[in-house]
Amino acid sequence: MSTDEILFAATLSQSLPTVDLHTLGSSLQLESVLHSELYAVYQSGAPVCRIIHGVGTGTLSNLVRKELSSNPIVTKWQAEDSGGSVLVAFA
Repeated sequence: MSTDEILFAATLSQSLPTVDLHTLGSSLQLESVLHSELYAVYQSGAPVCRIIHGVGTGTLSNLVRKELSSNPIVTKWQAEDSGGSVLVAFA
Protein backbone atom coordinates (compact mmCIF):
# COMPACT_ATOMS: atom_id res chain seq x y z
CA MET A 1 0.00 0.00 0.00
CA SER A 2 1.40 3.41 -0.93
CA THR A 3 1.81 6.28 1.52
CA ASP A 4 -1.02 8.15 -0.20
CA GLU A 5 -3.33 5.13 0.20
CA ILE A 6 -2.38 4.82 3.88
CA LEU A 7 -3.14 8.50 4.50
CA PHE A 8 -6.44 8.24 2.61
CA ALA A 9 -7.49 5.23 4.68
CA ALA A 10 -6.53 7.15 7.82
CA THR A 11 -8.91 9.98 6.91
CA LEU A 12 -11.73 7.45 7.19
CA SER A 13 -10.64 6.10 10.57
CA GLN A 14 -11.54 7.48 13.98
CA SER A 15 -9.36 5.02 15.88
CA LEU A 16 -5.86 6.20 15.00
CA PRO A 17 -3.10 6.73 17.52
CA THR A 18 -3.42 10.41 18.43
CA VAL A 19 -1.00 13.01 19.73
CA ASP A 20 -2.86 15.98 21.21
CA LEU A 21 -0.73 19.14 21.26
CA HIS A 22 -3.30 21.90 21.31
CA THR A 23 -2.94 22.52 25.07
CA LEU A 24 0.85 23.02 25.04
CA GLY A 25 2.10 26.39 26.15
CA SER A 26 5.50 26.86 24.50
CA SER A 27 7.35 25.95 21.33
CA LEU A 28 10.13 24.30 23.37
CA GLN A 29 7.56 22.07 25.01
CA LEU A 30 6.06 21.33 21.59
CA GLU A 31 9.32 20.05 20.10
CA SER A 32 10.03 17.76 23.01
CA VAL A 33 6.52 16.33 23.29
CA LEU A 34 5.97 16.01 19.54
CA HIS A 35 9.18 14.12 18.85
CA SER A 36 8.86 11.78 21.83
CA GLU A 37 5.20 11.02 21.08
CA LEU A 38 5.89 10.47 17.37
CA TYR A 39 8.71 8.10 18.22
CA ALA A 40 6.48 6.16 20.64
CA VAL A 41 3.79 5.73 17.96
CA TYR A 42 6.43 4.76 15.38
CA GLN A 43 7.91 2.18 17.78
CA SER A 44 4.44 0.70 18.34
CA GLY A 45 4.35 -0.27 14.67
CA ALA A 46 1.45 1.97 13.69
CA PRO A 47 1.87 3.15 10.08
CA VAL A 48 0.07 6.44 10.68
CA CYS A 49 -1.12 8.76 13.47
CA ARG A 50 -3.15 11.91 13.93
CA ILE A 51 -1.67 15.03 15.50
CA ILE A 52 -4.16 17.49 16.92
CA HIS A 53 -2.86 21.04 17.07
CA GLY A 54 -6.14 22.95 17.03
CA VAL A 55 -7.14 25.80 14.74
CA GLY A 56 -6.31 28.96 16.70
CA THR A 57 -4.02 31.56 15.13
CA GLY A 58 -1.97 29.07 13.11
CA THR A 59 1.21 29.43 15.15
CA LEU A 60 1.08 25.91 16.57
CA SER A 61 0.10 24.32 13.26
CA ASN A 62 3.02 26.06 11.54
CA LEU A 63 5.44 24.80 14.20
CA VAL A 64 4.06 21.26 13.90
CA ARG A 65 4.42 21.29 10.11
CA LYS A 66 7.96 22.61 10.35
CA GLU A 67 8.92 19.86 12.80
CA LEU A 68 7.25 17.15 10.73
CA SER A 69 9.09 18.27 7.61
CA SER A 70 12.45 17.73 9.31
CA ASN A 71 11.67 14.54 11.24
CA PRO A 72 13.44 11.52 9.68
CA ILE A 73 10.77 8.96 10.69
CA VAL A 74 7.99 10.93 8.96
CA THR A 75 7.48 9.84 5.36
CA LYS A 76 4.61 12.17 4.57
CA TRP A 77 2.05 14.32 6.34
CA GLN A 78 -1.15 16.03 5.28
CA ALA A 79 -3.48 18.50 6.92
CA GLU A 80 -6.98 17.23 7.59
CA ASP A 81 -9.99 19.12 6.27
CA SER A 82 -10.90 20.33 9.76
CA GLY A 83 -7.75 22.47 9.80
CA GLY A 84 -7.00 21.48 13.38
CA SER A 85 -5.11 18.25 12.80
CA VAL A 86 -2.53 16.52 10.63
CA LEU A 87 -2.17 12.90 9.54
CA VAL A 88 1.37 11.53 9.65
CA ALA A 89 2.72 8.46 7.83
CA PHE A 90 5.93 6.86 9.03
CA ALA A 91 8.97 5.57 7.13
